[in-house]
Amino acid sequence: MEIFKSKSDLLHTLKKLKGPLGLVPTMGGIHEGHLSLIRKAFQENSSVIVSIFVNPMQFDDLVDLKNYPRNLNNDALLISEISDKIKIYAPNQGDVYGSKIKPNKYSFDKLDKVMEGVKRKNHFNGVANIIEFLFKTFNPKNAYFGEKDYQQLQIIRNLNKSLGMSTKIIQCPTVRNKNGLALSSRNSNLTRLEQKIAPEIYKCLLDVKKRAKVNSYEEILDLVSFRFLKMKECNLEYFIIANQKTLSEISSTDLISGNRAFIAVKLGDTKLIDNIELS
Repeated sequence: MEIFKSKSDLLHTLKKLKGPLGLVPTMGGIHEGHLSLIRKAFQENSSVIVSIFVNPMQFDDLVDLKNYPRNLNNDALLISEISDKIKIYAPNQGDVYGSKIKPNKYSFDKLDKVMEGVKRKNHFNGVANIIEFLFKTFNPKNAYFGEKDYQQLQIIRNLNKSLGMSTKIIQCPTVRNKNGLALSSRNSNLTRLEQKIAPEIYKCLLDVKKRAKVNSYEEILDLVSFRFLKMKECNLEYFIIANQKTLSEISSTDLISGNRAFIAVKLGDTKLIDNIELS
């Protein structure tokens, strides 16, 4: 298993390789959700890079940045179980941004003006900076992203198009534990009690999917709000049904066609997000 700290060293190695290159960008804390992306990338490409970089630009909370799970040795061990031919790029901040962070500014056609974009002002701009760096540095044929971070996925699609990049964005299904909780590196921060409560988020989304066939949007909003008011440990940050291409909140009576339900819940000190396609 090769772990590269330097982009120049990795680029030198890649020059010797032929065939399509797949990229799986991560911030580490590798779990089965990441591994499903890596397996798919390994099946579909001659070479695969997994980047592991806790990107400071996409954090507006320094405590969250400090507490983000980091365990490169464990991450590498999990990835090596798929193949020891996979290249891990685990740079320091200087290798990515140089001696001083000078963020580029982007326009995402209002995709960043809702949901996480409202709660975390510069988050997606930070994501775009690291994705542009990775795409332009390594020029992957394919890049793999999970549906759990669906807003991020749409923003990366927009970025890829606006930059005129040829990388194909591969959308992959959300991976869940046996209770339905979407896998996330932040799940490791949940207490035992919170781990028992967290699956209620997905249960709520499944209920919304059923009710979207018969209830109005206003009724569903009230039902979701009431559901989480009864759970003192949970703070519902937002719930909306939005068009899955534009991410604009719906205005029509048709709740299902081309729409997704999105939710964010603060459980203790940990924020959990999820979404479900309604069609």
